[in-house]
Amino acid sequence: MEKFHGALKSQGVVIARDTVHELLAHLEGGEELIQVCADASDPAVSERELRALAGAGRSFPRAGKRLLTLTRDGAPPEVPTDVIVQPAYEWMLPGPTSA
Repeated sequence: MEKFHGALKSQGVVIARDTVHELLAHLEGGEELIQVCADASDPAVSERELRALAGAGRSFPRAGKRLLTLTRDGAPPEVPTDVIVQPAYEWMLPGPTSA
């Protein structure tokens, strides 16, 4: 995480050390900001995590926004319409392939 934060900082991107953001370039050319939080079910925690994601979104306005939690129970009670929320295991595991 330190290397990632340092690399972004050296390029002029302001991201707090206590938040986890990843800017991904997908094969189709899209960008996605990913915020990771084990449990965002508490309104105070979800507000903080979603605020961080929105802040990063201002730097990357074309990027999609995703909040990953440890489990479905860790999802925030309310989420902006432009944010996808899902458990990290769903995001990491590929979906079923058609035969």
